[in-house]
Amino acid sequence: MAFLIQRGTRKNYYIAIWLPHQKRKKYISTGTTDRKKAEKILEEINLIEGMRKTQASVIELLYQDVKLEKGLLDDINTIMDNDPAMNLNETVEMFLKSKANQVAESTKKSYRLALGDLKSALNPEMRVNELKRSHYDVILSYLIRRYNNTTVNIRQRGIKTYLNWLVEYEYISKFPFKIKMFKTKQLPKFLTQDEIKSVYRYVTDPVILSAFRVYENCGLRLSELFTSELDGKYLKVLGKGGKTRFVPILDEYIDDFQIAQATNYNIHKITRSFTRAWRLTLLESNPTFINVENIQELSDKNLKEIAFEILESKYAKSLGKPELNEKEKREAHSQVKTLHSFRHTYALKTWMETNDIFLVRKLLGHSGVTTTEIYTQFPPEYLKTVFGEDSTDTALVRNINENKN
Repeated sequence: MAFLIQRGTRKNYYIAIWLPHQKRKKYISTGTTDRKKAEKILEEINLIEGMRKTQASVIELLYQDVKLEKGLLDDINTIMDNDPAMNLNETVEMFLKSKANQVAESTKKSYRLALGDLKSALNPEMRVNELKRSHYDVILSYLIRRYNNTTVNIRQRGIKTYLNWLVEYEYISKFPFKIKMFKTKQLPKFLTQDEIKSVYRYVTDPVILSAFRVYENCGLRLSELFTSELDGKYLKVLGKGGKTRFVPILDEYIDDFQIAQATNYNIHKITRSFTRAWRLTLLESNPTFINVENIQELSDKNLKEIAFEILESKYAKSLGKPELNEKEKREAHSQVKTLHSFRHTYALKTWMETNDIFLVRKLLGHSGVTTTEIYTQFPPEYLKTVFGEDSTDTALVRNINENKN
């Protein structure tokens, strides 16, 4: 809202109007040193500003009996008209720029993808103050047609962060719509010991192999490999929200940590290497889908196509259907395992060995135990059949066993 201020040698009262989209104030002289007269003008200007924010018409303004002098009213209208709301394109770029040094690369990529979908679903030239409830239906419909529920939720989280930023910096006055997350029943996708061995066998880069060993045995998030430092027999990990935690690391993996961190590979190179190795593992265990002698000669594109074919076939069989519709295919594709599966595996092995979900939460760096509780859906006895009775692969479990002796 506008407010009064005295300026100049004559001590005239000025109306200060805040222009949110330009992030500055504009001053208009009331032409008087009389505070009561100035306050009357201020009252009328605040009325005009309020009416404009609700997109009231000029006729409605006249009915409100606003009696400003024409010159002053013209000045106000000119100033406000020269402060148009910015559009999606402009504010998205500003948002991404503001987050450039605040979040990890993987988070920035997630924001870019989410806001790219937002602009594709709507008109990128749309002014942000025109966003309204009905637009959410358009956005959600766009996302559902393209992604499974998990990815839809990820995109929605990015859009929600952007909208919060718009409100915080006063590009919009309030949240235009409520975002509703899908309830996903999908359990964490972990790696069996055979899968891990097979993945390692298909890795030819020793630096990548070192990185994989650290992820497997320390349960780090992807970016945390490069935000950690060695502190005795622990990794001091700088995690989400700038929170620090300590994760045990065995001596045999310290060299792996130092090699992976010193080389400072791009995180996408590491994730792509895992994706390729896991797809090769999937093909190896499903030889009927392979018509080449050496699967390692397959391109990434061909590997992806065959991997999806295998996943679709398995999912169709589980549903008892000869063919899948598009939504079911996307659900089948969501069964892929990623580098993050190392973290799930670490969590489940730790849960199996300790039966202490609060300790698991602490080591994973979750802000609350609610997030961690999903691992309790796997009974420890079941996990022992998956990983073996004497699963001592993680640094945590082996340290616990050593301390018991």
